Order: sequence, then structure tokens, then C-alpha cells
Amino acid sequence: ISYNDILVKAVSRALQEYPMVNAQLTKDGSEIVVYDACNVGVGVATDRGLYVPVIKNCERKGILDIAADFARLVESTREGSTSSEDMKGGTFTISNLGMYDIETFTAIINPPECCIMAVGSMIKKPVVVDDEIVIRPMMNMSFSFDHRIIDGAPAAEFVKRLKGMIENPMDILL
Repeated sequence: ISYNDILVKAVSRALQEYPMVNAQLTKDGSEIVVYDACNVGVGVATDRGLYVPVIKNCERKGILDIAADFARLVESTREGSTSSEDMKGGTFTISNLGMYDIETFTAIINPPECCIMAVGSMIKKPVVVDDEIVIRPMMNMSFSFDHRIIDGAPAAEFVKRLKGMIENPMDILL
């Protein structure tokens, strides 16, 4: 199980609690469509450029199923054999540049989705826990939201809930 797998599961849980983040504008921009299915795309770098295969129905899958789906999608994407169906239907995207030793970056929304999450590298840093300084692995996340769909305050609530889940992984697995 990779960090990306855990993030996909956490995102799908948070999307269920904050369905407006799991929404899109219609092509003409006249209506907001909220989706029940959490279809999470994850950016995959290849020699041919960036692709975003989509792990479908994450809200119904356990972490092991997500890990298996993601591994299959990454392999087929890098080989150039991913089906067009595997690239469609995303409702949320994760872009992770942590493996390139990038701590923080801003990702651009993958239209027509409402949000993209940018994930940086995990680095051990001193933090305060119970009034003591301890070393903990820390990771920066940044978000870009389409404010035509969701305002800043509810978007911040989504981010706060997702942060809480990542900091307390049992919230993701139970």
C-alpha cells in the first residue's frame, strides 16, 4: 500500500461527507451536478507526458482494492496501454510530486472537476505534540477549488476533515 492509495481512500471518505467537492459544472456552466460515485484521478508521469487515470467508485472499495486498481492503472499508463475508459469520469484529482523532492506546489484543476489536491514530499520536521517538541513526518498539501461550485469556507471544512483523517488513519480504515 502506497501513500497515494491511502490518500485516495481518505479523499473518497471526505468527498462522501462534503459532496459539493465531488461536483462539476455542466458544459454550458448552467448547472452543478453532484456525484455519488467518488472517482479519483491520480496524475501519472510518463515519457509521453502527464496522464490522469481514474480509480472508479473509491467509496465502495477497501484500501487493498484501491491499491490493486491504482497499481494496474499506473502500469498500463506507463506502458501506453490504458483504455480511454480508464481516463474518463474523474470527479477529483490528486497530483503528487513528493517523489521529486518537491515540498509544496500548486496544481491546476482538471476540468470539469471542482478540486485538485497537490501533495508534496514527506519530510521529518520538529513539531509540538502535547507541549513537547518531537520529530514527525510532515507533508504539505495544497488545494485548488472551482469557486463557481464551492465557496472558501465549505472548501476549508473539507480540507480540515481530510487533514484530520490523514493525521488519524484509523478514521480512514474504519
